[in-house]
Amino acid sequence: MEEQKKPTLDFDALAALSAEERTAAIAAYAAEVEASAAAAADARYSGELQDARYASAKYKLAMDGGLSGFGERMDAIEEILASTPVLHSLSDEDKLRTAYYIDRGMHTGDAPSTETLLRQLQKDPEAMRLCEAAILEKLRAEQAPALHSTTGGASVPLTPAKKPKSIDEASALARAAFGI
Repeated sequence: MEEQKKPTLDFDALAALSAEERTAAIAAYAAEVEASAAAAADARYSGELQDARYASAKYKLAMDGGLSGFGERMDAIEEILASTPVLHSLSDEDKLRTAYYIDRGMHTGDAPSTETLLRQLQKDPEAMRLCEAAILEKLRAEQAPALHSTTGGASVPLTPAKKPKSIDEASALARAAFGI
């Protein structure tokens, strides 16, 4: 805020004036003091009014459903406003909205958390069915063969991993399974 020049009254010069001139000088001084006080009050009121408008714009945008996470990102938005002076030429609401979009654009690559993905999946029953089907398909594809324990303490699969086509292949698979 620009500091204004304070009105002054020269008492030595005032004493040398006639009564009529002195009255006129004092009236002029009083008018100057009133104008200075009014200007100071206007400047203070203007600053308070600007602060109130800014707070109102922040509240309005925080309540706007289209700007999700606006209130939580306020620190980042304020930082963007401080580092981007060109936004100050916009109205309060426009500069806050623009800073919000800048912040959101800077964080679009952030992956949602696992909990967030799970909540989104639970909200959509069709997506949940597809996910369950994919999990069951994966489990069926990776299912290990049932094991049979032997007297030596080793476990041997009940069914071979690869079906033999000849007696030689079957013998080789059996020797490999028993470690012979």
